[in-house]
Amino acid sequence: MIMPVNTEELEALMDKSDKYDEIITQVHSLFEVDKIKFDIEWRDKFMSQLV
Repeated sequence: MIMPVNTEELEALMDKSDKYDEIITQVHSLFEVDKIKFDIEWRDKFMSQLV
């Protein structure tokens, strides 16, 4: 899965590297819920929890 991040978001992800598995699970749950009714705001929802 490829997701663009800005510097602030990358820093937040790096600060939470100990929670990598949890973060990846969140990404999958937001991104892959329903491929027909895709939530285009999934990335913003995910990043708002980190930054």
